[in-house]
Amino acid sequence: MTDENKEVMGTGYVYGSEPDAPWIDRDPRTLMPLWRDVLWSRGGAYRVGDDFGLAYDQTTYLADGSTLLVDAYRIHLRPGER
Repeated sequence: MTDENKEVMGTGYVYGSEPDAPWIDRDPRTLMPLWRDVLWSRGGAYRVGDDFGLAYDQTTYLADGSTLLVDAYRIHLRPGER
């Protein structure tokens, strides 16, 4: 990632899979992220700060485009956990 001056800002990891992989569900009504990915992304958002974590919870949707990720997984969160 670079800024306007082409200065390197940092590094990141990108995951990709074969586009025709038979284990990938393409139906947005049933497509769910892996639990570990939910933990990593949501945990990372809250490590940045509570405000960023709350913004993540309010703006991150499942593939159906209408279900918030946090609502779909709320039953798996511990009491007191957002």
